[in-house]
Amino acid sequence: MRLLPIVADSSKNLYFALMSERLVSLLTAGGYIPVSFLLNGHRSLMEALGEAKAIGADKVITYLEPREEDVAYCRDNAVSLFLVGRRSSYPEVRCVYTDDFKGGRLAAEYLLGKRASSYVYAGFKGSECSYRRLEGFRKAIAEKDKEVKEIDASEVTLPFIKQLLQKGRIGMFVYSDEILFNIALMLRRFGIPKEKVELIGYDGISRDYECIGNYPSVCFSYEAISQSVFDMVTGKSGEREVMHDVTLYRV
Repeated sequence: MRLLPIVADSSKNLYFALMSERLVSLLTAGGYIPVSFLLNGHRSLMEALGEAKAIGADKVITYLEPREEDVAYCRDNAVSLFLVGRRSSYPEVRCVYTDDFKGGRLAAEYLLGKRASSYVYAGFKGSECSYRRLEGFRKAIAEKDKEVKEIDASEVTLPFIKQLLQKGRIGMFVYSDEILFNIALMLRRFGIPKEKVELIGYDGISRDYECIGNYPSVCFSYEAISQSVFDMVTGKSGEREVMHDVTLYRV
């Protein structure tokens, strides 16, 4: 049995939880002992890599985008790094991710059908998959001669919503379902009707689990992605990166 760390930076992220659940099941059956490395704001991927090496692990699965120094550490210490959910430009990092550009287009098509007066992308700064989602969304909206207001999800406040509502209904594509649920709770708390702010997220949480409500989302197969990661880790697949298709979950 070999130890295999899975590195995440949030215990509340539903995407991490659902993906890790499937990864743990596959890895355990495959002879590995998955170890959860949960970081907080004071710890980095580099620290997790050092700790993984200290316990004898030569492979690490991460949801966090590695920096140049992280990749250099893995190279110098013979640690194989597997990135889940995002794409890396470093050839040493093997990654499995979704077609985020297509996901952005699907979100745009959904919101355009709702005939909103303004369109917003609530993203996550520094994330390459957020950038790809924005590009797909922006391009599809532009084809209908509309514009997209890009904003960091942390900046979606009540004053921001009220200002946009002066122009009419809002169509908002949110980086992830986890963030969408937080925005939806804020709107509910302040009595803003759901039909005035059309929300669509990413990760397909409402498809399988109704949390605070049923919301549309860009979906994919957690099972297929975890299987691709498992195949890379175990050597069944020699591919450096695999992109999985996405679909639209409507409500």
